[in-house]
Formats: sequence, C-alpha cells, structure tokens
Amino acid sequence: MADEKAAPTKAKKAAHRSPNYPAFDLAVALGKIRLVYNAEKRTPTTREVIAEHLGYSNTDGPGGRALSCIRQFAFLEDAADKLRVSDLAFSLLHLPDDDPTKPGLLRQVALRPNLYRSLHDEYPDRIPSDSTLRSNLLNRGFNPESIDGVIADFKSTMELAKVYDVSDNGAEVESKMQTTTPAAPTPLVPQLPVRSTGGARNYSFALSPDARAELTLQGDVTPDDLELLRAHIELTIKALARTAKVIEQ
Repeated sequence: MADEKAAPTKAKKAAHRSPNYPAFDLAVALGKIRLVYNAEKRTPTTREVIAEHLGYSNTDGPGGRALSCIRQFAFLEDAADKLRVSDLAFSLLHLPDDDPTKPGLLRQVALRPNLYRSLHDEYPDRIPSDSTLRSNLLNRGFNPESIDGVIADFKSTMELAKVYDVSDNGAEVESKMQTTTPAAPTPLVPQLPVRSTGGARNYSFALSPDARAELTLQGDVTPDDLELLRAHIELTIKALARTAKVIEQ
C-alpha cells in the first residue's frame, strides 16, 4: 500500500528585490535611446514597440528594467498614452562633444535617477569608498548580490558626466569643472537677416533697450537642424532663467 503521507515541501524563498535603481549606467542608456531614436525619431509609440527596438520581446523582466532605466535618465517623455524620445535625449544625441552646453546636460541627466541624486546629495564633494557605498545601500534595503553592480554603474555614470573626477586608483576628488554660461536666448522665429558674410546668415534681435541677441546660421539648414536648434534654445532659456537678474522699475 502506497504511503499516503504527503512529502514535505520546501518553502519557496522570497526574492529579495532591491529598491528601484537604473539597470545600466549612463553610457549604456545613451546607446539604448539612440536605438529608439534611429527607429522612431520623435514619433510617440508604445512601450511594447520601444522594448522591441531595444531587443526585448516584451515589457516584463529585462525589457521592463531597460524601459525603466532610460525613463529614469529622462530619455523618454509621456506623449498622451504613449512615449517618445525626450528633448534632453534629442539634444544629447545631436550635440557635438565640444558644444559648451553638453557637459551641463550630461550632469543633469546623470542626477535624474532618484538613487543617484540621493547619493550625490549625501556625498556632494566626493564619491566615498566602495565599502561606504555598500554599507549605505545595504541600509537602504538593496540585495547584497546586486550592490557591486549598482556601485559600478553609479561611479561610471558620475565619471562620464564629470560630476566627480574618478581616478584610476579609486580615489575621487571633486570636479573642478566650471559651468559654462550659455549663449543669449534666441527667438525661435528669426527676423530678416541684417547682414550676410561668406555664406553665413546673421540675425539680430532687440530684447530691450539694454539687451540684444544675435544668431548666426551657416551652411544648409535642414528641418532636423531646426528641431535641434529649437531644443537647444529652450534649454538655454531655462538655464538663463535661473540666473537672470530682475531689474527694478
């Protein structure tokens, strides 16, 4: 007669999920949003389609983590009930490396993820040792098995954006990078050019009795160029608004 006594079953160990954090560092996230832009430009589309562009079959598991990561870096923005490539991502994908505004944009997106911003707020002057970061993340409830990867991605992101200077021997010192003052904001619809020299088109705008702005265009300007110019000007205006002086009447 068969033993009817049920065999004891092992209790399934609950997975230790870490708090939300970017699944990749900033460099990888930039590469992934480039895939989306190359396929869609700035056309709004669904999460499922974006996951396909990133090489995933669905928005669960790795696909969901990839989507979450590029959203944490503000590379995707809501468009009704869909998503599209954000203004920040568009600018970073098109600005040349020597553009004076690019370092500031990189620093901005590097500190967009809540975890990275929180760690920077806690350690504003330098990145602490890996041991200190590991202790900090353990206290935040991170899975010990994921912590080394989180630390590596955080440090590489801070290094790429030059939030800190990270030396080869692991010692970090505060970056001496100075914020570059953006050029004066330019109206999106220019007036007639006031002069033309050597193929350059120069536009001049009176902003007030004491302020003036100028814009110079060279070469054949395409619709994509104008879209980039629009995003660049809007970001410049936002940056200037932080330091603009209010003139008392």
